[in-house]
Amino acid sequence: MIRVQLKDAYAMRWSRADVSKSSLRSLVVDLQGSGTTAELSLVTFVSLCSVLLGKSIQDQMVILGQMTLGGAVERVTPLADSLQAAHEAGAKRILLPMSSAADLSNVPPELFAKFQSGFYSSPVDAVFKALGVE
Repeated sequence: MIRVQLKDAYAMRWSRADVSKSSLRSLVVDLQGSGTTAELSLVTFVSLCSVLLGKSIQDQMVILGQMTLGGAVERVTPLADSLQAAHEAGAKRILLPMSSAADLSNVPPELFAKFQSGFYSSPVDAVFKALGVE
């Protein structure tokens, strides 16, 4: 489903090689036996789409959240600590999963106000918003 949506978006917005004839496979190998991290899955997906579409992620953007192998989006925990770390790293824009909206009451308003924020509901939505494509 995700691949079909991206193919359609690619065909509508960019006039590059036909993505429908391409295939991309990502393999993560845990060489140290410590277990793979789920936190990389959404960021890896957005990065791969950025490369395939030839469009950079917006400047000073931090994408928070995780996705499962099935493509479900999970909330950010702990949200306030993640936002503080993003701020200290120089982020000006953040993308949060809709599932984390309920946790905003635990974030100091002065911290949240430092960001231009957006919310995403799916991995594909995160890609479009991270790349600045509406």
